[in-house]
Order: sequence, then C-alpha cells, then structure tokens
Amino acid sequence: MERIQVGVLFGGKSAEHEVSIVSASSIIKNLNSQKYDITPIYIDVHGKWHYLELIAVQDLSNVVREVRMIKGRILENKCDIAISSNIGNPDKRLDVIFPIIHGTLGEDGAVQGVFELLNIPYVGSNVLSSAITMDKEITKKLLQQHGISMTPFISIKEHEYTPSNQDEIIKRIFSGVSFPMFVKPANCGSSIGINKVKNEAELKGAISDAFKYDQKILVEQGVAAREIEVSVLENIEDYSTPIVSHPAELIPNDEFYSYKAKYIMENGARFEIPANLPASTADLIRKTAGEVFKILECNCLARVDFFLEQGTDRVFFNEINTLPGFTEISLYPKLLGHYGIGYSKLLDMLIDLAQNKHKTRQNKITNSVEILSTIQQLK
Repeated sequence: MERIQVGVLFGGKSAEHEVSIVSASSIIKNLNSQKYDITPIYIDVHGKWHYLELIAVQDLSNVVREVRMIKGRILENKCDIAISSNIGNPDKRLDVIFPIIHGTLGEDGAVQGVFELLNIPYVGSNVLSSAITMDKEITKKLLQQHGISMTPFISIKEHEYTPSNQDEIIKRIFSGVSFPMFVKPANCGSSIGINKVKNEAELKGAISDAFKYDQKILVEQGVAAREIEVSVLENIEDYSTPIVSHPAELIPNDEFYSYKAKYIMENGARFEIPANLPASTADLIRKTAGEVFKILECNCLARVDFFLEQGTDRVFFNEINTLPGFTEISLYPKLLGHYGIGYSKLLDMLIDLAQNKHKTRQNKITNSVEILSTIQQLK
C-alpha cells in the first residue's frame, strides 16, 4: 500500500519555538513509518522554511541542537510545500500536514489560511476557530453568550494604556476584579507573560510585562481553585458527540502553572490522572468541555482547562488550546492514552480527521464552483 505523505511542520517565530520542536520530534517518533512517509519541515526563528533529514529530529535529547545545526533546503517560496515533500523529488505532493507550531503564527489561523489556499489537508481547527480560540478575550465573550461560567475579567489594549490614562484603567480593573489577579497576554500560550499579582505595584509591573508579548492583555480574577484539564478529540462519526477524556488535575509546585513550572523547574508540577473528583463533578466538566469544543467549532483536537473552586466546587472555564503540547509526557496525549487511545493510534485518528475535514470542505467548494459555472452558461 502506498504510504501517506505527511509533513510535520514545527518551529516558528513564536516564544514557544522550543516546545514546538520537542512536540514535533515526539510526533515523528510515533508516526507509523509503514503507513506514512514523513517529511519534517522546520520554520526557524527568522521565519525561513527548511526541509530536514528525517533522522535529524528523532533524537529528543539533541533535537534543538541538531535542528539548529542542520542546513536544510530553504523554501524561498513557501508555496513549494504544495508540490514538493522530499528533497530531490519535487513531484511528490504532501497528502496532509501536521502543524505543531504552538502560539503566534501557528495556532492563530495564519498558517491554517496558507494550507487552505494551497488546498492541503491539515490537522487542527480551521481558520476561524483557530483565530477565535487564540484570542482569550474573544473566546471568553463568545462562551459567556452560551452560558459557560468563568471568573470575571477585564481586557486592556496597548494603545489605551498611555501614561495619562493608566490611573483610569487601573480604576476600571478594580471595578470588576480584585486581588489576587492574573495578568496575561490575550494571544499567547505556554504561560508566557502570565503573572499572579497581589497588590497595585505588582499589577503595574505585570501589565508592562504582558504587553511585551501582545497588544491586548487580560486581567482575570484569581480564585482558590484546583486546576482541571480535559482532552477533547473530534468524533469522525458524529461531530455532535466529541470524545472527551476523563479529567486530570494539575498540581503545580509553584504559585501557578507558570512557564518556569512547565519548562524550567525539574519538578514543576505533577498530574493526577484521573483527577480525584466526585462522579457528578467529573461528568459536568467533561460535558462542559465538549460544549466548549462545539461552540467554538473546533476541529480534530483541543485541550480545555478549568478551575474547580475550593469550598464551592463551582466549575469555571479557564482556557482552550487547539494545538496543545504533544510530547510523550504532555497531558493531551497522556489523557487520551488513559482513556484507551494510545499515542500512535491518536496520530492516525488526527490524520484521518484532517483528511475528512478537507474532503468535506472541498465538496462544498466544488458545489459552489458548479453553481457559478451554471450561472455563467446561462449568461
């Protein structure tokens, strides 16, 4: 049987560049080489695209160093990926792309739009839902309209936060949010630029820090809560009933699950899989995660994070990630592994979903073209 041509796209001009490389190497390691012909495509920090030798990204311990030493073939024209997948074989076309670029220009709809224009199936949500879910403010406002509970928040745009207007904005924050607060960029991941603040001096410093990463930030109400996370997988048979894992509890060894806890501290956090929850609470969280996935019209995969308030057991939506970390120890694949879907099987399912999504969209486009052709003939 002819192998499916899969391009694994990773790296990118994002603060999550390093995480992306490790995720991609795990994916490549676990893709069935009997079923797939794999092409690693690396976007360096300057935005240049490279094809890499497959062996260069399979060693997890050396992947970052190896990728930076490789002198891959630079794709001067990024549209080359539509007609070429292997060095020296420009006639071989990619059947599907697995983009694993976390953060800006990776999960915000930008690269998804490129794939749509090039008519290539890709893993993940479409342009619209990718753009919506990347923006934490828009996501929350949309979910609020559907009755999804969340803690109070205020958004601030950088052009508003001028020296003459800062005091007024601080007053606006205090009118809706109290200490402790979390300040974060509206469009960023991996806890980059997020700070927990307990007084006004810390608040101003956290606002300045968050604006280093985005032009819009959120100030959210902090609550004494357990952090609960759920993996969601689109159901290829019935979109209305997504596959939802059992919840896990994230227990950070820092004040919260910060970038330091995720990637710097040796034991920054531990996960309890499944979380020790009453069945009714676990069921509510799973049901809400599926609703969030559908409301935001996500495709293929997403991790949905919640807060479970201590003392009240109220469930609050925190955020959604449509391209979560994909290392072998990342929570998204681990949760589905516990559910009974192993890593390699999960990759197969995601590629099937990507091709199915593309086929459905192409059928609609074909219908539109046929209608246009009929109209032109009538003229």
